[in-house]
Amino acid sequence: DRRHINEIVVMLKTCLGSSEVHVRHAATLSCASIFSQLSTRGDLKLVPLADAPEGAPGSEAALLAFRHWLRGKYTSFLQSMRLRLQAAKGPIPLRIASVDTMLTLAAMETRCSRPQTEYYVRALQNPRGAYGQLVAGLARSSKPQPPVLERFTMLAAERLDLSFHLLQHVRRLASTIAKHTSPGSAPASAPAQPQRLADLLLAVRPPTTDVPPSKARLLLDLRLKTAKDLPAAARVLLLHKRHRREFCSAWRALLACPLPTATYCRLLAALPDAVLPYVPRPLRYCDLISDGYARGGVEALLSLKGLFILMQRHNL
Repeated sequence: DRRHINEIVVMLKTCLGSSEVHVRHAATLSCASIFSQLSTRGDLKLVPLADAPEGAPGSEAALLAFRHWLRGKYTSFLQSMRLRLQAAKGPIPLRIASVDTMLTLAAMETRCSRPQTEYYVRALQNPRGAYGQLVAGLARSSKPQPPVLERFTMLAAERLDLSFHLLQHVRRLASTIAKHTSPGSAPASAPAQPQRLADLLLAVRPPTTDVPPSKARLLLDLRLKTAKDLPAAARVLLLHKRHRREFCSAWRALLACPLPTATYCRLLAALPDAVLPYVPRPLRYCDLISDGYARGGVEALLSLKGLFILMQRHNL
């Protein structure tokens, strides 16, 4: 009810400020429920809002001002959830609740961003949307969060739309790491951590064949029968070649970043089983594996399996 809309302000403060875990949890769920209902009713607009035209009636200007204010509160809520994950502090159940909440809001965005479209998959691409903010929070986390990552993987890795757009977000975040590490740069926000991006990528396995529509698991339960039941922009989710291409691009972007030695060794060990079977051209990874072998020591030992697979199966 619009008469009680200012209670959102109290709820947002409670999400971050209350010392009681159960109170913060309840406030998080309440905010998500309120925003979902407002979006379904059309009060919360998830598309860019224009300013009121000059000379517009007062009621129209007031409605636009209200929608701008509401959209700002929604954005603030998403940022608070991202910062909760990014800080990697506080009770683990509260951080897991943030993952669940942001996926619920991501589903709302795909359903309500375009009223004429039942399933607007491009909402998942938006870096400022719920899913983009969720991935950013996990990628910028200051330390590992195994229970949180396990929850995210359980909910997202097997859904075609979430895993596909996870790869796109990882590629985008990896490409920004070089900008943050370049001399003279002054980052406006914390950069993604290569270790965390590796955690996210290692949770994804692209499909090996095209996925039948009836077996496609998506964020929304669309009960597909044929590919035509999906919007044209979402039909690529059924194509294994598109998943493999995005998978390869995300890995190439990560491997181009400056990597800590521990992460580099971890990826050398993971490449033979977690990457090479799923990319279109495994020989593109020859230079990376050869460089590891040339370093000697532990890196050389970890490179042997990858080199063997490239020689045995791909005619290196």
